[in-house]
Amino acid sequence: MRLLPFVALFVLGCGPARHVCPTGFVGDPKLAAEAVVIWTDGINDTFADLTDGQALPLEPPPQGGYVIYVAARVRNMDGCALQFRGRLRDADTHDEVGYDARSSNLVVRADGYGYPEANNSDVSNVNGCPQVSPKDVQGKTYDLEMTVVDQDGRTVVVVKPVVPTCSLADPIIQNHCVCTCSANYFPGKCGFGDGGA
Repeated sequence: MRLLPFVALFVLGCGPARHVCPTGFVGDPKLAAEAVVIWTDGINDTFADLTDGQALPLEPPPQGGYVIYVAARVRNMDGCALQFRGRLRDADTHDEVGYDARSSNLVVRADGYGYPEANNSDVSNVNGCPQVSPKDVQGKTYDLEMTVVDQDGRTVVVVKPVVPTCSLADPIIQNHCVCTCSANYFPGKCGFGDGGA
């Protein structure tokens, strides 16, 4: 009975639990957070830096529709439970046409940057299609906005112009992608897999 007040004070003094992972802090906490947008095709377990105006492949994910797989390599940020928030915006109106957020523990590579696991569930699956708006997504320039946030609230936002592009090997799925990612989509318009593949 005499230990109860001590135990209560100990528990109250612990504060909120933080996510623990082996990565820890990536870089120098005294320096500004940095992020370079990266992408993958969702098939190969590799990342590449995203360049301005790059054609990004639209892929059919398990959840349906078509997405682009994007994240960032970062430093000077906490590498545990880092959030990648990807947005696709109309370059002319800045309207949001796609969004997805994911969390990942980072892996530090030889360049000193922390990368997400090369797994589709650890990167933003930004859903550009189906496209119900009156402007095609397929083959048109949009702004990709990547917001990276760590557990301490350090935030970096990078915006890159990209061209979401259907480039699938199967001609049936390719045609479905082009149809679904073209303007004014409605259920049944594209013939199969209504909104997905």
